[in-house]
Formats: sequence, structure tokens, C-alpha cells
Amino acid sequence: MRIVAVIPSDDADEPITLVKQHWPTMMLGAMMFSRGGVTVRGGRNQIRKEVAEESTLYWAYCRMNRRTMDLSVGWGSNSGGRR
Repeated sequence: MRIVAVIPSDDADEPITLVKQHWPTMMLGAMMFSRGGVTVRGGRNQIRKEVAEESTLYWAYCRMNRRTMDLSVGWGSNSGGRR
């Protein structure tokens, strides 16, 4: 799941709970094809809003309003090599 938004709680120790699912995860058998997006609520000792909402998404090619890092970036059109 991708955390789209975090609603901070006044109680710093409140556990993380799911508030809203924006879109579901798409699975093709055991393979995750696309991540789901959710809004969660929790206390500061359980989840940090700035980290959850703004950190780099790894293994993702591009996402709106979020930095991404995918090891395939820059490999060129023939990234599989020649046989």
C-alpha cells in the first residue's frame, strides 16, 4: 500500500488505523501489479506524517507529487542485454 495522507492524532501513542482506501491494490496472482493508496490515522510515536507522505517510493517508475527510484531508470531501450 502507498500512504497518500496521514491524519495525525492528538494521542501520540494511538495505533495506526485505516481511514480511507483511495484505490485498491491490483494483484495478478501472487504478483503485485500496482500499489493501493490509503489514508491512515495514528499518533506521532507510531507514524511520522512527513516521512509517510514525502519519502521516496522505491521500485516505482513515476508517481504524481512524489519522488521515485527504480533501478531500471537509465538502462536504455535494450536493458535486457543481447543473447
